[in-house]
Amino acid sequence: MFTDDAGGQDDEPADEGDDEAEDIEAVLSQIKAHPGNVSLNSLLDEISKLKQVRALAVPADAFARRCHVVGR
Repeated sequence: MFTDDAGGQDDEPADEGDDEAEDIEAVLSQIKAHPGNVSLNSLLDEISKLKQVRALAVPADAFARRCHVVGR
């Protein structure tokens, strides 16, 4: 519950679902971002992106049935 400036409480609970969805969108946008010019900072940014992807813990075979070879 929220407390207003007068010390009362707001009856509307925080909508955590919207905040979580915005956080997910922000992370995905960051992961998809262009790496930029080659530098130590861009390398560290890309390592950070890889760590975020690994944190999703998607099983290795999650896309096995959906992948196909293009051009064959």
